Amino acid sequence: NLSVAAGGRMEVNSHTVSNSGTRPIFTSTGTKVILDGPGIQNVSFSDPGPGFSRIHDLDIENATGVTFNTDAYITRQLTLGANAVLNQGAGEHLFFTARMPVVAAGTYNVVNTRVLGTITMTADLVMPLTLNDLIIEPNQKLIVGGRNFTLGGDLLVTITDNVGDGLIMTDPSDNVTIEGDATFSHSNNNDQATSVGNFTDGLLKFRGQFTQTNGTNSGTRPIFASTGTRVVFDGTNNQNIHFSDSGPSFSRFQNLDIDNSAGVTFTTSAVASGTLTILNGTVTSTTGTVTIGDDLVDAVGGRWQALNTTFSGASVSLPATLTTNTTFTGVGLLENGFDLTGDLSVAASGNMAVNSHTVSASGDLGVTISDAVGDGLIMTNASDEVIIHGNATFTHASNNDQATS
Repeated sequence: NLSVAAGGRMEVNSHTVSNSGTRPIFTSTGTKVILDGPGIQNVSFSDPGPGFSRIHDLDIENATGVTFNTDAYITRQLTLGANAVLNQGAGEHLFFTARMPVVAAGTYNVVNTRVLGTITMTADLVMPLTLNDLIIEPNQKLIVGGRNFTLGGDLLVTITDNVGDGLIMTDPSDNVTIEGDATFSHSNNNDQATSVGNFTDGLLKFRGQFTQTNGTNSGTRPIFASTGTRVVFDGTNNQNIHFSDSGPSFSRFQNLDIDNSAGVTFTTSAVASGTLTILNGTVTSTTGTVTIGDDLVDAVGGRWQALNTTFSGASVSLPATLTTNTTFTGVGLLENGFDLTGDLSVAASGNMAVNSHTVSASGDLGVTISDAVGDGLIMTNASDEVIIHGNATFTHASNNDQATS
């Protein structure tokens, strides 16, 4: 063990030989470093890096405070002792290559924490402060591994063409909460990047803003694609959801819960390929269309107020009341009736089977059929009832000269 005590300073500077370049001047590959002085301690590296100056294991036991004044690299474990305080200089970064820090006993005043390696969590972790931001570097991964993880600050995840990098949630016990804003992106010129397979199980809660963006010179890709992880928006202020690459084969949610009494707003088109459930709050949108692959659940009714909604599922349950322009593109066998404030449409090759229910729409009805027999509005039961307060238009798709209702 290397113990720096008595208010000492550990400063690792580069050598003084001219033109000698960056070198591993202090390289702990097994020695544990302990910072336990009674006064403030500062740590600085001139040559930090995973292949240069770094610390393997670091215990901080200083309640007065330790400050990293430069970037620093921890290649195995950082542990905060009881009441220990770790600070970070402005604009600096703390990189972890093998394990996430153990911080529960102390105060982790670190703004920029970066994952640089493949890290599988082996213990629950709470980084509680709003200043605690986490960045998962391109081509790196954080595997939740069945643990609970709460991040008080913002999350930035950048993936690449290397499949399987980023945030990985594949265990049913995975439980991640992001208190700040979350951004998912991919590196420039990485037009094969995909997160398909990264989000297959567990629970992911967002309490700030959600943004999916992309790098330059990169095509539309599934940058955030949940194929099994349940996503929940349960913040205390209004939350925005923004996708740059939304689509059923691109960035999307699967099962999505809204549990925010302050409301959630879609600022772009979006896809939830499974069930979307409103537990609390009102859901609105400013543009585009929200596509739902299964049911829309709202036990209270009237809280779904997106501008445009497409239902692509085969058997669909809707709230008793909703406010939106609605389009059915799948084999929409209704499980219940509904009262719609807005227009109602059935797209070519899709259908809406009324299934002995009552449907009312305050706006217009538009039905487009195709050569596919059985699409369109389906009313085959004596108790089927459709009430349209606006205009009704029935047509067929272009170049479909075998269309029939």
